[in-house]
Amino acid sequence: MTVNGKAITINSTVANTSGSPVANAKLTAVLYEDLGTDQHHYVVRDILTPSAIGNLNPGSQQTFNLASTYSGNTANLKAVLYVQTSSGQIIQAVQITQ
Repeated sequence: MTVNGKAITINSTVANTSGSPVANAKLTAVLYEDLGTDQHHYVVRDILTPSAIGNLNPGSQQTFNLASTYSGNTANLKAVLYVQTSSGQIIQAVQITQ
């Protein structure tokens, strides 16, 4: 995740590490802020529009360039990216920081 002024970009590669093809899945990114107080952990700041993942055969990968229009404080901003199948199952997830 790169924060340049108020422009936030996330460059991500999804890799199919399983032995089965993946089809009709989506990559979703959620930006959140941890303010470090009891009631303000994981405050969601932006949910990016999910990106469609094409058919991904075993061992294949697909690269995504995501952007957010969030214009608030970015000092404690982090992101969670996850791959979700058409049935709703999350099959891959990662947390990233600046």
